[in-house]
Amino acid sequence: AILRLAADPLVATSLDALAAAAATPSSATRRLAAGLMLRLLPSWTAAAEAACLAEAEAAVEGSPPPRFSAQFSALLLVPKQLCAVLCDAHGTGDAGTPPWLCVCLAWLLPSAGDSVGCFIPSASEAARFRLMPFLEQALVHTWTRVPLPAGALGRLVGASCGDEHTSAPQPLLHALCAAANKWATEPELGAAIAVAQPAAATGSVGGVYRWAWLAKASVSRGGGASAQLPIVLVDMIQARATDLDAAPAHPDAAQLLAWLPHACSCLRVLVEPLDQLLLRHTGARVVPLVGQRVVSALLPRLKATHFSARAASAVRGASVHAIVHLLLAAPPALLPRLAEYARLVSLWIHLVVSSCCPQGTTLHSAAAASNPAPAVALAPSAAVLGGPDSVRLLAAALRLLLSLAKADGSAGDNGDGLASLAEALPAALRLLTLAAADALPLSAEGHVRLVERCLQFLEMAADALPYHQLFPLKRQVRTQLQGPLDHRKRAVRSAASQCSNRWHALSATQ
Repeated sequence: AILRLAADPLVATSLDALAAAAATPSSATRRLAAGLMLRLLPSWTAAAEAACLAEAEAAVEGSPPPRFSAQFSALLLVPKQLCAVLCDAHGTGDAGTPPWLCVCLAWLLPSAGDSVGCFIPSASEAARFRLMPFLEQALVHTWTRVPLPAGALGRLVGASCGDEHTSAPQPLLHALCAAANKWATEPELGAAIAVAQPAAATGSVGGVYRWAWLAKASVSRGGGASAQLPIVLVDMIQARATDLDAAPAHPDAAQLLAWLPHACSCLRVLVEPLDQLLLRHTGARVVPLVGQRVVSALLPRLKATHFSARAASAVRGASVHAIVHLLLAAPPALLPRLAEYARLVSLWIHLVVSSCCPQGTTLHSAAAASNPAPAVALAPSAAVLGGPDSVRLLAAALRLLLSLAKADGSAGDNGDGLASLAEALPAALRLLTLAAADALPLSAEGHVRLVERCLQFLEMAADALPYHQLFPLKRQVRTQLQGPLDHRKRAVRSAASQCSNRWHALSATQ
């Protein structure tokens, strides 16, 4: 009942009005908004507990979670905005009202010494994790002139450890990064990173994400950390991949295979700009062009490791996976200078598609399967990349390969960018069949996006490549386009029609 009430449009409208009142310069209206929000905390806590209970009951019965439980994150949108407004108003707590940051910490990361009013309810750990977007907004929007309560950073580090197989909730990791960047001194931040590193280096998924977000807080400040910490992460990845190659039957081999893709994705954490997380006007310390310098320093190192490693080894697979993550996070202005890495992106696409449709199976039998092939049946280089997380990156990787090829073509060269298009064509065709048959571990929207990206890829290849490279695939391409031409989505049918016309018009004179 509480969840349904929270979804009522009238409640959302009232909270919008409350946020507008909190944004006014009048301290009286701000005090009123803060007081009312404080009295709403028990309702949001009860709503989170109800969502957790509904999901637990659905899991026991083997049924999908109730619709209102799945929409809980959307219900927090307006209250999160109100929380941000209260904190951006400096959270000074006029007339005895405590800073809103202290309220959120006492609510979601309670400690024995907290004494911030009688309206803050206790909640289970699962419910608190669902409500972490409030704490994220509080730490992001509170100005550094408001001191962080003693011991708060330590509580954030302890709560964000996750476990061997899963990371802590993303909003909690964002909160940890914002707090560490804005309030931690250099010795405090260095000590926290050093404490988190052993768990990250030994194959804990939760440990590597906690280390990465602490490192992000330090790298964003610039200085020596921006050069050292990314190399530390690359060394961890290469060390674990080497362990896997040295002892494939190691008892922790399955855990290492699961850890390596997550560790590679943490490179994106270090590089991607987070303008909505580290706000300079609130006191966040962000040095410009840090991500560009990290990408430029790491890519040659990873490329050399890839080509010096043994063929089909885990080191080779981990290196190309890390390269793709760095390229996906690289600033667009940097891509024209990175066309030499296009063939590695093409190789990555081939390896991931091979993990979904191994050699020896037909396209139709692979499309009929509901799950990709087990990673243990693949070579180590492909096994490192196998899994739903890599499949979800395929659409972005195709877009990246198109960008690198366009940059190469605009420079007037027929080099790595355009050559990679020809190399990736067979994999793109196989991927189109799998995506059109909804045979990948993706959502319905993810399948549609991937089909559209494959069609764009095929159309650009028809425009950019010479006829002698396209003609052997012409009949196969037009056959594979029959499914998308009858797709349920109009946008897919339109893109398939345009692509089919382009391949039909291929001429030996181009």
